[in-house]
Amino acid sequence: MISLRFPRISDYENQIVNGKRVCRNCDVFVSVGRRHYCSDDCMLEFNQNHDWYFIRKAILKRDKYKCSICLKRSKRSNLDVDHIIPVRKGIDPFNKKNLRLLCKDCHKAKTKLDVYAGL
Repeated sequence: MISLRFPRISDYENQIVNGKRVCRNCDVFVSVGRRHYCSDDCMLEFNQNHDWYFIRKAILKRDKYKCSICLKRSKRSNLDVDHIIPVRKGIDPFNKKNLRLLCKDCHKAKTKLDVYAGL
């Protein structure tokens, strides 16, 4: 089995155009004295869309702590954030449209079906 690791924020390379750094979030030139982002707002937005801690928190809030299959509400520790289309298919691991909440039992059953289907 191939072990996949989500990209860390530090894995994203800075783009350089005409010798100037470009913001990782909005593609605006970064001013002198800044390293990766044009502003603190851009840094926050990028981190919230590329850090699993923030993504998980947003999905929990969006789905109101309910399993998407059995619709039971549960506490945070009994819920997993599931990729509807598996990441190994080449999809962006942080795309919130491809994420949903599943309870541990439904996640286990869904994973078995994925393996059986060859996904």
